[in-house]
Amino acid sequence: MSDITSWFTKRQIWDGVFILEPPVPGENMLFELLMDGATIDMSVKGDVTAVEYEYQCPADKVVFLERSGIVIQDGGIAPALFGGIAALSTGLKIEHIAADTTTVKLDFTVDITIKKNSHFALFAGNDVPILDTVGANANDVVVIRWTIGRIGSPLLLVEGESFRVTVQDDLTNITEMLWMVQGHIFDTDVFNDA
Repeated sequence: MSDITSWFTKRQIWDGVFILEPPVPGENMLFELLMDGATIDMSVKGDVTAVEYEYQCPADKVVFLERSGIVIQDGGIAPALFGGIAALSTGLKIEHIAADTTTVKLDFTVDITIKKNSHFALFAGNDVPILDTVGANANDVVVIRWTIGRIGSPLLLVEGESFRVTVQDDLTNITEMLWMVQGHIFDTDVFNDA
């Protein structure tokens, strides 16, 4: 038995309910920017060759993804645009990928890819404010908080599985786009006795 079992019962975990009582120690908190290998800024040219940004669950770990935070900075941001550029023709794809790195376990965007700022509301509800800055040289900002755990439980990633966002359009005219995943990470052995 691991020390972590005193934090919550295994039944609460495996029945799909993840209750954190008492609070989780800092070393078990996860705040990671999605990367395409070495780059975190998603304002790239993805229309010729798609660019995949992801967080992959490390070896011997289990991750509960609770939330995504997305920030887009650009000039002239409006709901019908993507950032401050025209709506995308192909759109962002969001997926849960198996450890084999190719099998899609869940396609969040199976029915509609994200082509406009307003499309983020399909996942984040009303947590998609556009902050209109003042000044001729100032960028506007879209701040998106997508709380995955609000649907009843977080997204479970086991060793080698990934949360992936694929850029399939040219975003080079966007000033900056960052995507962070947040949640909790534990050693796999915590769950071996369940």
